[in-house]
Amino acid sequence: MVNFVLVVPKRDASQYSVSGDKYGLVETKNFELYSLFPYERNGCGKHCRPFLMDQYQAEDGGQFLYNSPLFPNKIPDIFPGCSLVAFANNLKPYVMLTNTSMDSYGRAVYEVTGIETEYLNLISDALNLTLEVIWCEHECNYEERFVDIFVNIGFKPLNMLGMKSRDATIPYLFNALKWYVPCPKSTLRMEKVMGVFSTSVWFSMVPILVLTALVFWYSARFPNRTVLKESYGYRTLVHCLYNVWCVFMGVSVPEMPRTSRVRTVFCLFVWYSFAISTIFQSYFVSFLVSPGYSSRISSLDDLAKSGLKYGNFGAMNQMLHEAGYQEHEHLNLDQVECADYEKCLERLFVQEDVAVLSPVIGAQYIASLVGKTDNENTLCFLDENVFSVNCVMYFRRGRPEFYKINAVIRRSFEAGLVEKYWSELNFKLKLLNVETSGDTDCQECSDMYFVFSLSHLKVAFLVLVFGHVLSATLFLAELTFKWLYEGQTMTVCSQVTGPFPFIN
Repeated sequence: MVNFVLVVPKRDASQYSVSGDKYGLVETKNFELYSLFPYERNGCGKHCRPFLMDQYQAEDGGQFLYNSPLFPNKIPDIFPGCSLVAFANNLKPYVMLTNTSMDSYGRAVYEVTGIETEYLNLISDALNLTLEVIWCEHECNYEERFVDIFVNIGFKPLNMLGMKSRDATIPYLFNALKWYVPCPKSTLRMEKVMGVFSTSVWFSMVPILVLTALVFWYSARFPNRTVLKESYGYRTLVHCLYNVWCVFMGVSVPEMPRTSRVRTVFCLFVWYSFAISTIFQSYFVSFLVSPGYSSRISSLDDLAKSGLKYGNFGAMNQMLHEAGYQEHEHLNLDQVECADYEKCLERLFVQEDVAVLSPVIGAQYIASLVGKTDNENTLCFLDENVFSVNCVMYFRRGRPEFYKINAVIRRSFEAGLVEKYWSELNFKLKLLNVETSGDTDCQECSDMYFVFSLSHLKVAFLVLVFGHVLSATLFLAELTFKWLYEGQTMTVCSQVTGPFPFIN
């Protein structure tokens, strides 16, 4: 604490020989005002001496001797190279160790990078602080070191436990813990085309075609009051089936109906065929351009039914236990032990057979590390967040430079400086690792365009095959009917003439 003024009574020269009361107090009319300036004369807050700011004289209504401001700015905008010691542990992408070397005194010098170290670099550059990183494998014993300014970094959430003995900066990373699951697969275009109509609609088309042909045939043979005679193409069942198939395929018929009864049925069937054809062609074109994806896992119920495995690692389970989250224990999923959350996420993005609880920023980093490109079907997660996490830095309580550091963090966050670093880091990792990822077949390129080949005409060929099968079936039926009819005619003739026709 440095923003204070200490008022000390000053004895007059005539009062030094006067004894005070029983409490040692002596009446005086002069006062001296003292305060501390921790960064005066290139000091870094280690050796603070009282500084006389002004004197107050109570005579003649009271007045200050120097009229100096009592609460000046004691924290400089530029520090005299004071040390800023950061105690950090390896937690990508927040803090990442890049190199270790030894200085002339035999001490280890750590070179680090990451989102939080980028904030420290901005703070040290803006305030002229000397940044030093102390690497902690497990726990940082920072109480034993006497340093100017020290900070604890490495994915430190803002909570009451951390604020009991430390001052927390403003949140600079707004993170969330999510369930990450495999993304839905892209459906085949022809499978999507066959799904334009439901199975019942596809199967109902066949009886509709047959019934329409029967209605044509029956209406043409039904006695008509007018003298107008129906066309020959509608008086036989085979020709009616042929005309119905032509209308359904959008092909002109050889001959139009003449009677009003057949024309009415014909117009109704034309409208039905037009509606079915329009719907099919619209969806056919859209599915060829973008066939879409299969259904995604969006809730815990979907996750429980998915048959995936749960990527388990100790640090996350401990954090969930401390936070009171137990939903993952009720899913009844097979568990896969991972060394850390990075291995679990790598398995999720490569093998796509596990579900992992991970912070959003960590998942984005691992996705870039394995070469996953940015699109809406790369990082898939459940709709509901497990809980939100706001990351901060913790400083020693009561440090006078804390407010200056907070101001630098706020301005850097508002300017998007660290966001720019984070975007460039992701882009660089994707360029370095895209060749080793599973996207070497350029799946994104195939989403932009595709070669229209014979495989995309499967539906047309299926219809053609169906037409040929139907034609062959009708042809065989006609041959069978003719053979049976001729056999019955010969039998009847033989029975009428008898065995000795010459007798008649």
